[in-house]
Amino acid sequence: MRTFGSILCLIILLFGPHDPSSAAQTSGAPYEINALVPLTGGGAFLGKSYAETFRAIEISVNATGGIKGRPVKFVLNDTQTNGQTGLQIVNGLIAKHIAVFIDGGPSTVCLSTVPIVLKTGPVDYCLSPVIHPPAESFVFSASVSNADQAKTGVRYFRERGWTRIAMITSTDSTGEDYERQTDAALQLPENRGLLLVDRQHFTPTDVSVAAQLAHIKASNAQAILAWTTGTPLGTVLRGAKDAGLDLPIETAASNMTYAQMSAYANIMPKEMLFTALLAITPEATAMGPLRDAQTAYNN
Repeated sequence: MRTFGSILCLIILLFGPHDPSSAAQTSGAPYEINALVPLTGGGAFLGKSYAETFRAIEISVNATGGIKGRPVKFVLNDTQTNGQTGLQIVNGLIAKHIAVFIDGGPSTVCLSTVPIVLKTGPVDYCLSPVIHPPAESFVFSASVSNADQAKTGVRYFRERGWTRIAMITSTDSTGEDYERQTDAALQLPENRGLLLVDRQHFTPTDVSVAAQLAHIKASNAQAILAWTTGTPLGTVLRGAKDAGLDLPIETAASNMTYAQMSAYANIMPKEMLFTALLAITPEATAMGPLRDAQTAYNN
């Protein structure tokens, strides 16, 4: 949630006063920003954090004058973590002639709407790093590209001395793209000493990955890359625990939410790793307007 909050601090900087500590009054009709959020379905953990974060942004921005004196309000639209539902919502927003919307993803949802707004708008700010919109289009992607996240994750394994790696990915756009980016990272000269000893797949709706985890256990892997988002990660963690496979598990930052990790407390491995931004730690940002905005948001 803090990763997302750091990104949305841009809203404070763009539309709010420069001094987040100053009190200001808002009046008039709210400035509405539509957001597609996976409040239900496989991405519900992500959606819950988004909803809480949007509320925090509203409080922070409105406490400092809103957008040119008008209060900001995020209008949440539940995609049910379903691309088709997301597409229907966006078609409705286009009919209302909105200028911009935020798509909370995951990538499966974002990718369903990208084709219809890519060249003609409205502006689509997708919060998934798994999509790769072309320059000068109406689509933007949040955070650092998963291509760089995969490189960082593989490098971290190498520097820890874990040379035998297993990978398990979901068969949706998130898993498929992370798998592709990981394969590319493993081809880099500096990673020649790393060996992908096992590669497993599962569908996001699978209730068990026992067979896949048993196969990984037999491979004598030293660490696991688990590329998926939301409840499917819980399926992987439960499968690893049931198989007695207590290896370090690395996954995408999209799973780094308090609600999700609390729910999985009993099935977590001893070492859980995320490919995340340094910006999630407050001390990573130098003193100045961005640090002030982050502080206001965190408070």
